[in-house]
Amino acid sequence: MRLLIAASGTGGHLFPAIATAAQLQDYQIEWLGVPDRLETQLVPQQYPLHTISVQGFQQRFGLGTVRTFSRLKIGRA
Repeated sequence: MRLLIAASGTGGHLFPAIATAAQLQDYQIEWLGVPDRLETQLVPQQYPLHTISVQGFQQRFGLGTVRTFSRLKIGRA
């Protein structure tokens, strides 16, 4: 069975996801992350890594939110 894990950024998200993946022996695991983040150094040693350029949502609606939505569309292509 195939499994795509999406975990990126800080060690607080990444290390628990790597530990979980290590326990899933019956799965073919691939990873989804963001370029130039910690996962680009750690994940390729163990799993195939696919990256997309995205950014977090802003709390207030404004130009930053519009940019985020436009980048999501590009990342999806």
